[in-house]
Amino acid sequence: MAAKQQAFIEKLHELFQINNGLDFGIYRIINEKKSDIENYINNTLPNKINEFLKSMQTVSVDNTAKIKELETKIKTLEELGGGEFRCC
Repeated sequence: MAAKQQAFIEKLHELFQINNGLDFGIYRIINEKKSDIENYINNTLPNKINEFLKSMQTVSVDNTAKIKELETKIKTLEELGGGEFRCC
């Protein structure tokens, strides 16, 4: 697990104050849902983060290919038109 991801998970544990020994108000609810919260923070959330990061890498690769394709087309247009192509 990446260091930043681990730091984020630790911050969530701190934020939710799991294992704080308090038993009133929102803390009572958190204590009742402790196993669900910990399962989400420790298992579900890291998986979702990894899936998201993987999808962003794919998008980045796709965008890089599209940028190269556009640069090639711009170069072709410049060669055909004899001048510099300006979009805006």
